[in-house]
Amino acid sequence: TWFFWSGVALIVNAVLCRILTRRYDKVTMKPQVD
Repeated sequence: TWFFWSGVALIVNAVLCRILTRRYDKVTMKPQVD
């Protein structure tokens, strides 16, 4: 079950990173759009 939870953690981390970067892009009004 360790590999399962580790995979879930990586996915959640990636999603959080994307959400945070998108929020920061909106706040800083960067022209770069994914």
